[in-house]
Amino acid sequence: MNTTWLITLAGPDCPDLLQQFSETIALSEGLLLDRQLAVMDGRISGLMKMQLPDTHADWAWKRLESFSAQGLHIVTRQTLETLSPGGQQLSLAVRGNFRLGLDHEIRQILESHGARIEQYNQHFVAAPLLGEQGFHARIHARLTRKLSPLRLTSALHRLARGLELDLNTEDLQQA
Repeated sequence: MNTTWLITLAGPDCPDLLQQFSETIALSEGLLLDRQLAVMDGRISGLMKMQLPDTHADWAWKRLESFSAQGLHIVTRQTLETLSPGGQQLSLAVRGNFRLGLDHEIRQILESHGARIEQYNQHFVAAPLLGEQGFHARIHARLTRKLSPLRLTSALHRLARGLELDLNTEDLQQA
């Protein structure tokens, strides 16, 4: 069996330290599934999603915790349940004008339609001449039940005028 962790970390922007962190995952036969890191003023913070065999989980955790002595702190560790590889995958690209709370409302609608969000990336684009800020999001989710694309897009379009959506679903085969 494998263990999947979602780790939040923060510390100095030190490439050698991050290299040692990654080597610890590799030495424990783990995989780095996803990462989102941000650097600001010589500091780094981010999320890392990793999967490793249960037999190496305790050793890996002790080793990862030891990095706090060098300034790289693991703020939280969440154990995620492993999903079966089958089912249906959803990918969604959203573009439109930004307004406060839009990203939260998109998440709520997706979850209410049976989408379990695995990745949600967003960024903002300034349009100073128009006095607006654009919103772009790319979302990947696993569906927990049958989806009606028409109902989902209809609900999303009600959030804001001019919202552009690119929705794709695909069936995933059991391994």
